[in-house]
Amino acid sequence: MRYAGLTPDFVVARSVNPLEQDVMDKLKLFSGVGPNKVINIPDLDSIYKVPLALNEAKIVELLSEVILKL
Repeated sequence: MRYAGLTPDFVVARSVNPLEQDVMDKLKLFSGVGPNKVINIPDLDSIYKVPLALNEAKIVELLSEVILKL
């Protein structure tokens, strides 16, 4: 994606289990996003818990920052 000139503002990683900190650090390093811009959303037992998990990860604040930069 970088070759095409695209750089992410943040990364949302979905996984079966919560990611360990070293994996999160590698995602930050290789994606080029800043600190606290890698969000892990592990599989949940109900689809209704996904918005709550995104809210806990402060996704609204991250999206607001991106929109304000435009």
